[in-house]
Amino acid sequence: HINPDVFPELNEIVQEQIIDSLDENQIVDIVNELDSDDAVEILEHMDDDEQKSIISRLDPELKYQVQSSLNYPEDSAGRIMSREFVSMPDDWTVKEAKQFLLTDENLPDEFYTIFLTDEKYRPTGEIALDKLLRAKVSEKLSGIMDGEIVPIDVYTDQEEVAHMFREYGWMSAEVVDNRGRLVGVINIDDVVDIIHEE
Repeated sequence: HINPDVFPELNEIVQEQIIDSLDENQIVDIVNELDSDDAVEILEHMDDDEQKSIISRLDPELKYQVQSSLNYPEDSAGRIMSREFVSMPDDWTVKEAKQFLLTDENLPDEFYTIFLTDEKYRPTGEIALDKLLRAKVSEKLSGIMDGEIVPIDVYTDQEEVAHMFREYGWMSAEVVDNRGRLVGVINIDDVVDIIHEE
């Protein structure tokens, strides 16, 4: 018996030993409970046949997220980014934002930053959750956001990503595709793992 939340915290070698001792149903059950970036980290070390078989049995949304992340090069930002994040249009008011947070059932379990986008889904800024909670309900998000952002391209090497986090003192960063659209987020806990690995 293993709690899926524990799995991403295990040493890579221990993870592989446990996976070897589990049947496919158990692996599918564990992966289905993980965030997309953690699921990718486990699946990318499997052989192709086993990987495809497990991915085919994942929940539809996670399946799509995992497949699209695995299409990026192994040491790229696209491979390590998470698809679980909160984004909103930057022309919403604080009242609209709070209403969304109270009613949307698909929000991540934990988040501290809200990422803002324009009408073409390109990142324009971000707001810390505590700042949003203290803001006046009539204010526009674009008026209280931190607009000094440096989006990371999906193909940026993970070493460069780690360097940028250290340079800018980030806790999280947006990842954009070749059209500049927000497709994922990299969090500091993923970067700590990269620094250790490098």
